[in-house]
Order: sequence, then structure tokens, then C-alpha cells
Amino acid sequence: TVSDVSWSPDGRRIAAWSYSRKIRVWEVETGRCQVVLEAEGDTVSDVSWSPDGRRIAAWSSGDGGKIRVWEETGRCQVLEAEGDTVSDVGWSSVCCSPPDGRRIAAWSSGDGQKIWVWEVETGRCQVLEAEGDTVSNVSWSPDGRRIAARSSGDGQKIRVWEVETGRCQVLEAEGDELSDMSWHWSPDGRRIAARSYLYNKKIWVWEVELRTGRCQVLEAEGDTVSDVSWSPDGRRIAARSSGDGGKIRVWEETGRCQVLEAEGDTVSDVSWSPDGRRIAAWSTGYNKKIRVWEVETGRCQALFGHKGIVSDVSWGRHADVLFSFSRDDHCFKCWSRLSDGCFLLSVDLNCFGNELMFRDATIDQSIPCSIKEMLEDMGAKSL
Repeated sequence: TVSDVSWSPDGRRIAAWSYSRKIRVWEVETGRCQVVLEAEGDTVSDVSWSPDGRRIAAWSSGDGGKIRVWEETGRCQVLEAEGDTVSDVGWSSVCCSPPDGRRIAAWSSGDGQKIWVWEVETGRCQVLEAEGDTVSNVSWSPDGRRIAARSSGDGQKIRVWEVETGRCQVLEAEGDELSDMSWHWSPDGRRIAARSYLYNKKIWVWEVELRTGRCQVLEAEGDTVSDVSWSPDGRRIAARSSGDGGKIRVWEETGRCQVLEAEGDTVSDVSWSPDGRRIAAWSTGYNKKIRVWEVETGRCQALFGHKGIVSDVSWGRHADVLFSFSRDDHCFKCWSRLSDGCFLLSVDLNCFGNELMFRDATIDQSIPCSIKEMLEDMGAKSL
């Protein structure tokens, strides 16, 4: 029995751990089991690929918590937490270019008051203390220089450590408790945006780089906000707003807010285009549509075609291609942007192979390899 399926960064392999205390790695194209990674009798979980796809890490439940790191050859390195129990394995940092992956962080699930950081090559360990607070939800900054974690001391707060120096900065929300809080790093790692589930009608944005703790508050005019998302250039923040009918709010650095209306629909999962000029979201109701807004003008296009409720929307590497998927009708669709800015359905694929239509289709390279090759066999061309 296998559990916790994890894709490699290049989409060519899948890893999963089993209750027999092994991790199996399969090649997606061939279905061949590439390697079986042994945990020497320990139970493993939280399987995680390094950003470059060369290593796999997993939490190991042996004599005291530890993390095991396997190389492609099957060689295993054990990172010890000196008797502590750890959880939430996290690599640094997926967003670096090239990806970092030199270190692994995990928070203590024993006393819960520290974070362990290991250098993978040497096994050297650094401990980041939370001054008596319990920490969780550990997150690396995109540049791999900092670690943030939720801190549950006197009112919820965010602690941010500089990994090289161990220096800690505490971000607070001016008296509000940030319980069950989620936060998001800006793409450049200089700011953190957060909202709380308790008082979730505003978003807090802290300047981390300046180490001043200066906070900007973005108001939603009484609406509840969720799905906070930075634009790719870090100049805007978007969030789903649940006021009178679904809408999306977009704030600029100045605090100016623009409202993108969904004409009464409730929308989910705000997704920025790679160039930051458009936002896509799908309707959570039964009208089975996708909406694409031009951020500058607020112009909206509704995309129809799914027979079931849409469950996922994502952009290709270029802002000219949008993908959608429905678990209800098991259909994958590709939408291409025309010269007038409108999107047209270009690929309509039923996952059971019953339907396949092309309209001058091209394939973006960010599609998983298995789907890309199948579409190429049907006559589509790669971008």
C-alpha cells in the first residue's frame, strides 16, 4: 500500500512511501520502478523532492526524530535532531534560480519551540530558537535566505530568521490575534503578506528586508478575504473577496484597491498570469465557467466548455496559454489567447480518451510530459 504521492520537479518521476517502510520511485513514461529506497526498518512519511530533483527527503520515525535524504544512487544520509522529534520537511528554496536545495528545515514537534536547519552536503545542523513560543508552518523565503514560521506565544505572530546569522525578527499585527494564520512571501523575499481566519477582513504586509517590522494594512471594506496571492513582479496583491457576490480585490503598493467583479459568481483560487497582466479564477458554483480578467482595465472574459464543475486552473509558461481541469467530467482543456486578447478553446481532452479535438493547437512545454507526448501523437505542435 502506498501513500503521499510526490512528483519530481521535472514531472518525469513519482515517489511514494509505503507502509512497508520503503519509498518507491517510478518513471512516469514507462511505468518502470526506478529505485526502491530502504529506511532500515524506520517508518517514513512527508516525502519531498529537492528542487533540482537529485535527492529525496523524508521524515523518519526511528530512535528519535530524524530526516533521511537519498541520492539518485540510493545512497542514504541521515540528519539527526539530537533526540528531538521533527515534522514538516522543507527544502531551500524551490524559487531560486538555479534552485538552491542546499539546506533542509523542519520544526520540532517535541517541545515545538525550535526549528532545525541542516546543510545537506555536510550534515551540519543549526537550531533556530523561538524564545519559548511554539512554532509551526515553516516556510523558506524564495531566495533561501530566511525562514518564517507561525509563532503561538502571546497572540499569534510570525517569526522570521536570517538563516546565516540566526537573527530573529518578530512580525505582529498591532493587537490582532493571527490565529490559524496563513502568510505568503513576496517573489523577491523582501515582504510577507498575511491574513487571519479570525479577523480576515484585511491583509497585513510587512517589510522584512528592512528589519523595521513596518506594516501596511490593506482594507477590504468589510468583505472577508482569502486566497492571497502576489503578482509575479511583487507589485500587486490579489485576494478573493466574499462580499455581495464573488469578486477579486487587487491592491497596488500604494494601497489603492481595484475590484474585479464576477457578476454574482463565487470564484476560487486566484491565479496570476506569468506576465502579471491577467488573473484567472474558476467559479465554485454550478455554472462551470472560468473567468479571466485584464488587471489594468478590469475587462473580464468568461470561458465556457466544461460539463462538470471546474476544479483547477493554471497558466502555462507564457501568458498566452491557460489550462483547466474538471474532476467531474474528467476533462482537461487548453485555452489559447488570440491577438485581440480573448481566449479560445484550442485543446479539448477527455481523460478517458473518448474525445479529442484540436483547433490549430500548440502545446506549452509546462504541460506534464505524459500529456504533452500524447497530444503530439495526435498532431499538436510544441511551442
